[in-house]
Amino acid sequence: MNSSSTSFDLQIDDLDIFLDEVENLFDRIVGPWRDLLFPEEFRQPLSDAWDDAKQCLQQIKDQIASSSDRLEEVGLSGSQLALKLQGLRSAWDAFRRSGTVQLLKKLLEWINLILGSLAQAIPVGEALKEIKEVIEKLIG
Repeated sequence: MNSSSTSFDLQIDDLDIFLDEVENLFDRIVGPWRDLLFPEEFRQPLSDAWDDAKQCLQQIKDQIASSSDRLEEVGLSGSQLALKLQGLRSAWDAFRRSGTVQLLKKLLEWINLILGSLAQAIPVGEALKEIKEVIEKLIG
């Protein structure tokens, strides 16, 4: 699962970049990595569900700019967001270095922390949170 043999500093410093990176990760999880991660019976249904959930990404991005007060209320601005993104970057770097299922699960936990707050501020974000939870359950 390792997509790079070297470590690098992933520059996730705002929610738009976070969403782009989550999309890229989920594309890999339900695409080329799915044979390694999931029982065969779930591979296509998961891919179909991800295709549906991806539709809300642009809606979320569009609403981020107009939801700054709400984002602040759920801890997705300023120093609270910076702390969450630092934890996320650390987990992402560890996963990219070693690529184990255990490190993927830790990364998904950090993603969930941010997606959960995002879904509170922007309800359409719930679709991303739900697909992430399905991925976690299927990984086991």
